[in-house]
Amino acid sequence: MRRRTALRALGFFGFLGLTSGTYFGFKWNLFKNSVDLNSLDQYKPTLKSLVDLIIPETSTPSASQSKVEEFVLLMIRDCADKRTQINFLEGLKELSEKSINEFGTNFERCTQKEKIQLFNHFYEEGKPLPGIIGKAKNKFVGLSFFTSLKKYTSIGYCTSKKGATQALAYVAIPTRHEPCVDLSKYPKSWATE
Repeated sequence: MRRRTALRALGFFGFLGLTSGTYFGFKWNLFKNSVDLNSLDQYKPTLKSLVDLIIPETSTPSASQSKVEEFVLLMIRDCADKRTQINFLEGLKELSEKSINEFGTNFERCTQKEKIQLFNHFYEEGKPLPGIIGKAKNKFVGLSFFTSLKKYTSIGYCTSKKGATQALAYVAIPTRHEPCVDLSKYPKSWATE
């Protein structure tokens, strides 16, 4: 009985090692290649639609009104590591292909319902794994397309002039320090300290 259990475990771990080795081998081959960052500019209309799905216009300006898509491109191009750049570019390509295959048009020309459907697909696909496994994956494989998009969109919006002054509570020059403040009269987060 123990021999069967041991053989099953050996077969399972062998299969697991083979599939993960193939996956990481594919990713490693992808990472060795150079990244064509000049092709990111062609996705600017797509990024404009994506950042507006993350931060839409309400009583505050939308992300595209704050030019967040340009900030995302700048951060991917200049600050992200090579693995994250590759994941981001591959994610944009996959989004464009999926949009054309499913709806017959570019992402930015899709209806709001179709955009949300595609957005939710990439949200589910790009969720980071919990715990130490997720940290290891981010370290070796890089951030996923959606994680990078969400991260840089929120940073870009909160540090833009419109985002900091109109969406967040803002005091241009704080005059005094009040250690005990009733937060109920401040419904927004603070953009300054």
